[in-house]
Amino acid sequence: MSAPDPDEAMDAHVEEPIDDTDFDLNNANEVDDEFVGQPIASPLLPGENGSALQKMPFVPTVVQNVVNSVPFDLEAIRNNYTGYGLINRLLFIADNCPPLQKDSLIMLINYIVEHTSNVQVYLAAHHRLNALRSTSVDSAGVSADMNIVDDLPRVNSQWMDATTAKSQARLDVLAVEFKRQKEEGVK
Repeated sequence: MSAPDPDEAMDAHVEEPIDDTDFDLNNANEVDDEFVGQPIASPLLPGENGSALQKMPFVPTVVQNVVNSVPFDLEAIRNNYTGYGLINRLLFIADNCPPLQKDSLIMLINYIVEHTSNVQVYLAAHHRLNALRSTSVDSAGVSADMNIVDDLPRVNSQWMDATTAKSQARLDVLAVEFKRQKEEGVK
């Protein structure tokens, strides 16, 4: 078997049909129809002489996100995710969907008490729920000094103390074990 002649390989011409491309051959400078949104003004303006750049005061505008009107089931989220994935999703829902904020925070608090020992997230969720509680009291026109009974969970200080004590005991055991392993290790 002989090697192909390099001159013949250079002269070979392969015709590729241009009609079967996966990309659009339109002018890239034209406005894309799929682009949705408002243009954002640049925070930089040319300087007095046109060569230097000066920073102008930039006030970002708050863009309201539209929540999809499709029914959304928090129980489906709870069944599909566990651990930090569920915690992050419930926090995201509480941030971005005001109608589900109360339900997602309550579900988050219940999940943290049942399955984790994360006291910091528990307290953060309760602070957000208390802020939600105070805004609902203010909007209802009821004075804040009245004793209002609602269905929102209260801070469970017994759970917090017990969980913190268990976590500290576990940390102490692991620190002692680490120190022992470090001393007995190969030198």
